[in-house]
Amino acid sequence: VLSSSQHYRRVDGGRDHIFVWGSGMAADGPFATWRDWVPNAIFMMTEPELWNPYKEVVLASYTPYKDILVPGRITVDDMIGLGKMAKPVEERSVLGHFIGWPRPPHPSVMPPEQCQNSSCPLNVRSVLLAKKGDE
Repeated sequence: VLSSSQHYRRVDGGRDHIFVWGSGMAADGPFATWRDWVPNAIFMMTEPELWNPYKEVVLASYTPYKDILVPGRITVDDMIGLGKMAKPVEERSVLGHFIGWPRPPHPSVMPPEQCQNSSCPLNVRSVLLAKKGDE
């Protein structure tokens, strides 16, 4: 039905379409053929990285020149609490902040099983936690 409809086969590549994606998979999960149908559509998303379980998808959905990155959810109370716990900047030898879960690297970067602990620089959470005692 879509392929015969002129509305979906316009020459602008979907520039008049805006999609909101709430997960790291962005368009590649629910709309894997978006590059064929609406390559110029604007995406609003919370995560610009390449993150999906699909080995054949090696390009991130996020394109800096056309898409909008929306910060993840952090409440005002979260920010106040983080501010109260923070050391003054002049007392810090290392500054790091991580919100999220330690997802494995994309299979196109390296096999996820090779990045399980702080010896892998792509495992940001483990690297930061390993520095916890370095005060």
